[in-house]
Order: sequence, then structure tokens, then C-alpha cells
Amino acid sequence: MGGTSVIAALAQVVPATHGVDEQIDWRELEEIWGTRFPADYVAFMEVYGAGELSEAVAIPLPVPRTDTYSDGSGLKNETENARGTWEMYGGRAALDVDPDSILA
Repeated sequence: MGGTSVIAALAQVVPATHGVDEQIDWRELEEIWGTRFPADYVAFMEVYGAGELSEAVAIPLPVPRTDTYSDGSGLKNETENARGTWEMYGGRAALDVDPDSILA
């Protein structure tokens, strides 16, 4: 399912009443991170922006921004946590992926 159709389906259960285009330079970020961001995430950010869907689901920015996150970490710290969790649960033996390709 492409990013646009995922967002259309999501909009039926989570209205984009506070939708924000975060004005992110995706090409620059892809160079910084060394990877391309999933189309679903890009589309989500353009419609909803960063924030929380519930107490358990947060959508971080891919760059630090102190006016959004109190510690300015954005996606960086959460990605480190995700990579640590991957390692804790067996790393490549459990999920054969390059840890550098894991983004929170």
C-alpha cells in the first residue's frame, strides 16, 4: 500500500484536524541519515506532522527540534533505542537486517 492510500485509510479513523506540513527537506535528511525514509512516514508527516496518536504511539521528527521535543532529540534517540531493542532480542539471528537500516 502506498503512502497516500495509507494516509487516506488512516484519515477515516484519525482525522487530520491539526494537519501540519513540517516543511522537511527529505533529500537533505536522506543524505544525513544515509537512507531513504518510507513513503508512509513522509506522507504521514505532510498530513499530520510530529506528535502523539496516543500515550503509546508517538511520531517523532527525523531531526532534532527543541521546540517540539524537550531534549531536542527527535528521531535520533528513538532510533538508538530501536536498534538496542533489536540487539537485545537477538540481532541478526532474530531479524536479519542491517542495524543501520532500522529507524524508529
